[in-house]
Amino acid sequence: MRFRVRIPFRPFLSVVVAATMLTGSAVAWADTQDELDAAEARLEDIRQQIADEEAALDSLQVELNEIAGRIEAANSRIEQTRQDIAETERRIAATERRYEALRTQLSDRTVQAFMAGGPGEGLELVLDASSMADLSDRIEFMGAVAQSDAALANDVSNAAYELEISRRELEARLDEEQTSLAGLQADKAELDAKFDEQAARITSVLSLRADASDLIDELEEQLQRELTPPPPPSSGGGQGDGISGPLEVCPVAGPHAYADTFGQIHVHPGWTHAHQGNDITAPYGTPIVAPFPGTAVADTDDTAGNFVTVTGAGGFVQMLHMSRFGKTGSVATGDVVGYLGDTGLAEGAHTHFEWHPGGGATADPYPQLNEVC
Repeated sequence: MRFRVRIPFRPFLSVVVAATMLTGSAVAWADTQDELDAAEARLEDIRQQIADEEAALDSLQVELNEIAGRIEAANSRIEQTRQDIAETERRIAATERRYEALRTQLSDRTVQAFMAGGPGEGLELVLDASSMADLSDRIEFMGAVAQSDAALANDVSNAAYELEISRRELEARLDEEQTSLAGLQADKAELDAKFDEQAARITSVLSLRADASDLIDELEEQLQRELTPPPPPSSGGGQGDGISGPLEVCPVAGPHAYADTFGQIHVHPGWTHAHQGNDITAPYGTPIVAPFPGTAVADTDDTAGNFVTVTGAGGFVQMLHMSRFGKTGSVATGDVVGYLGDTGLAEGAHTHFEWHPGGGATADPYPQLNEVC
């Protein structure tokens, strides 16, 4: 969240000095000059503190967005690993069934060979041949039986080896899942700590802004007491906020983090899809606001959970996975339309933010978010 504070104390103090000099009062000028010098020093100190806090907030936002990107990637890896684990378990179950069936066949064949009388039975089979052709056929039959038994034993060995390899692969996948989960928890803990730091710095900036405003108000009151105020200047046009995109404010009104994951392939059980927006992570229950004036409509489905669509002059946005809804119908910029949650297919508390320029297909909202968040 960016705070840009301009404190135009030098032009203001110059007006005070010039106006005081025109009164011709040397005593008033001396007193006012001392006060102005002190006020200028205080305002300069406040301005520097605000600049330092803003620089820290900018750096912190970069760190938050990097962590959000890591969490997004970790969630994708974990989901893929879990699908691999499920597939490996299915393969192990099939191999175990085949292995048991082959062992049963081999056991049955061993019993048959034993009951047949062992090696002497083969000799009898040869001696009972009635002709050379019959002898040849009997020898060929005995070779085929031996070869079949050897092949069966080899199949049992191969199945056992395949089963061992699959079990080792499963152990590796389970270790990989645990490692990814540990990294994910560490990233989430770091993200929460950064959110706390961000909130503290935002509070500090707001407090410094209030101090600067109070000081300027004091000087204005003194000026009114000492001087006849000049005619009010004509108002200038434009807010000068530097925002040129469709979004007027950040859709998440509080400490947050986001990464450019538009188009990234997301894997879910039974289906995959290309990410159609950016996920904005924030503490559970953080207000979600209309980023521009328009009409807000609330809806719910299994995938998006609770979501709100805000349609304005330039297109519409959708914000998903809310814990609950806020204002709907006609909304102004900054109206709370819901609260951040984890409904639908959400991995942790966040809102999936989509931008549809002109009411058409989705476009990457990352550049627009960078202007206001």
